[in-house]
Amino acid sequence: MLTIMICPKCRRHPLRTVTNHISGDVYKICDNYPICSYVEDLEPWIPIDLISAEHPTPPMSHTA
Repeated sequence: MLTIMICPKCRRHPLRTVTNHISGDVYKICDNYPICSYVEDLEPWIPIDLISAEHPTPPMSHTA
């Protein structure tokens, strides 16, 4: 069954999925773009240093 999602901003047009072929990023965009400016990044980019700040790695213990 195909589910059609309606744009949460304009509430009139369906959303379409678009892939940026250079970066591989996937977006949901309103069919009425650019008049309706709704764009959602489905794979948000998170910097590595931000991930490591949230989940610090324990210090490595060296055994001799």
